[in-house]
Amino acid sequence: MDVAPKNFGQLRFAAAQLDAKDRIAGWREVLGRKLLRVDVDALGSNPFRADVRLRIFENLRFGSGELGASVNRRSQRHVAHDNDDLLVIVNLSHVLIVNQRGRDLVLRPGDACLISCSEPASYVRKSDGSLRCVRISRALLSHSRPCIDDNLARLIPRESQRLRLLMSYLDAIDREPTYIEKSVRGMIETHVADLIALLFSTDGEVAEHASQRSGRVAQLCAIKDDLARSFTLRSLSLETFARRHNMSARNLQRLFELEGTSFTHQMLSLRVEKAFNLLSDPRLSDRSVGAIASECGFGDVSHFNHVFKRSYGFTPSHIRSKRP
Repeated sequence: MDVAPKNFGQLRFAAAQLDAKDRIAGWREVLGRKLLRVDVDALGSNPFRADVRLRIFENLRFGSGELGASVNRRSQRHVAHDNDDLLVIVNLSHVLIVNQRGRDLVLRPGDACLISCSEPASYVRKSDGSLRCVRISRALLSHSRPCIDDNLARLIPRESQRLRLLMSYLDAIDREPTYIEKSVRGMIETHVADLIALLFSTDGEVAEHASQRSGRVAQLCAIKDDLARSFTLRSLSLETFARRHNMSARNLQRLFELEGTSFTHQMLSLRVEKAFNLLSDPRLSDRSVGAIASECGFGDVSHFNHVFKRSYGFTPSHIRSKRP
């Protein structure tokens, strides 16, 4: 398979950039080089759709996107030229039917399954839809091999909290444009392997090992990602945010303590940074300091002034007095 770009950024393929007659061939070539060798046949009379993004690490590949109705077959011929990596397929919309080991798995939106790249399989989507795939080296899952092998070609229901945690973690990872440092990529690979192991693990020792090593890290990553999208809500607090994530306030605080910080510090840092950017924008010179403080989640201007000065060493008004 092709190697990753030098900065380990996302790769994108959009079939719409090709002539309609060339789209299936183009998608088949890209899919075979980047993720999985398959034969692809479009269903229906409409031009084939494919708009996907993929990220490639040394032992991990993951991507998502929109795909047209199609039948995808992975024969013994394809398997013979591949390895024993594992592939998590998560269906995100409509219905996807996956067949391996003689089992037809009907994946509803949110359902997933784990298959082996060393065995034939087929994937049928009767209507356009979206999905996410995670291909990972089996060697990274060697510590949980029995539970993994026993759960190949079996349904992972959308209700699984562990599946949602894995998806949230990958969402957060994909928001970073590049991953230059090899040590960081290795850490991400380890976390993803542990989260996949947790999907199936019933062995207490294996589950505890994976949870301690990566479960909390992935959970904190997903929580911080959610906080980055909701920090401007004035009603947000440690207690309300903990309830939002079905955990106690103390357990939420402990997650932030893993990084030597607190929920409140993280929330205020996001708010004051946004305020700094807004105050520095000459296009917003007609906006009052109070209005900007409120937009960033502060309910009291004096508190905002205190937090801002503590963070930057000067008052919000000072920024505007220094602006041309």
